Amino acid sequence: MLIADMFTGELSFPHDVVDLSIGFDSFWIVWPSGTRKVAKKQCFQKWKAGELWKQSGHIIRHVKFMKTTEDWLKQNGAFIPMVITYLNQERWADWQPDDRPTVDPVAATRELLAERDRNYRPPSADIKAKLQALRREMRT
Repeated sequence: MLIADMFTGELSFPHDVVDLSIGFDSFWIVWPSGTRKVAKKQCFQKWKAGELWKQSGHIIRHVKFMKTTEDWLKQNGAFIPMVITYLNQERWADWQPDDRPTVDPVAATRELLAERDRNYRPPSADIKAKLQALRREMRT
């Protein structure tokens, strides 16, 4: 039976049943294609030996993130490491995903104000009269 931690999403198993290959196929599919995506058998051995299945969710999220960075995009992926190098150096270990939304606060405020202005309707004459009556009442 597969158990996922509700806070981290990391996978765990009861001690009597452990499939050491969990997550490897997903990891391999997510890794960018190219000349550095080689040695699948050696990578799989490293995956099993290092019990990387325990961190598979974090590792896969890191690879997905790295695929969007300039380091991995520049020169048509020339700086993407070999998969085995990535695994051996545990490059995901120090990475923490940024769960905060990437919103420009100035642009968001401008949009909110613009929406408010688009939806603005001046009060009707009867509302204005009621407000004036309330103000007079409060002064007395």
